[in-house]
Amino acid sequence: MACAAPECGASGLSVAKEELAQTYAKEAEGYEKIVDEDLKTKKELYHKVVATFLKGVDAGPVLDVSCGPGHVLERVAAVEPRPLLGSDICQEMLDLASKRLPSATFRRADMTDLTQAFPEAASIAGIMNMFAVHHVDEAGLQSALAEAHRLLKVQGCLMVAFWEGGHGELMEHVPKAWDKAYLWSFDGMKALADKAGFDAVVEFSEKDEDLEMNAGFLYFKKRAEAS
Repeated sequence: MACAAPECGASGLSVAKEELAQTYAKEAEGYEKIVDEDLKTKKELYHKVVATFLKGVDAGPVLDVSCGPGHVLERVAAVEPRPLLGSDICQEMLDLASKRLPSATFRRADMTDLTQAFPEAASIAGIMNMFAVHHVDEAGLQSALAEAHRLLKVQGCLMVAFWEGGHGELMEHVPKAWDKAYLWSFDGMKALADKAGFDAVVEFSEKDEDLEMNAGFLYFKKRAEAS
């Protein structure tokens, strides 16, 4: 997904939310087709991603806070029935996701502030954040982690997929539609998550040969508050 302006907004997004949403809206159907093909070629990887996630998720709803056209939620639905929720800043992406998964609930929202879309705290069993945190600076990443912590039940599972590199460094080469995007390190991500109230439980990386980048996958558990 893409960025298109030089300034970070108050939410920590690398562009204003509406501008980013409009960028996605223009390419929503094309993006859906690209991801369709990508998941075919990376079937084993995404099986591992979803299986590892669900292994750590108790009964209850699963939320994808960067759901796009709904591909990963569709994988979750294929493994086990449970309430599925999705959010994205782009309504066109949500429309495509709704066609893919008519029984799921989709709400337009920014991952750094989900209070209007999902006001009830401690109500979600598992949250996925798939390749969206490159759109935010460190303040935005902290906000996204805080929102995940607010929404998750105790011992709920958070999975974050990100592009690996020097923590907070800018990607050297980005598509023309992007202005800038951020890389994150495993150690830096775990440190921020620890401050937000999470314990890391699983981590792995996978080389993306097409992009010549490493995709990082981190799985966290929400800590119980000390009595």
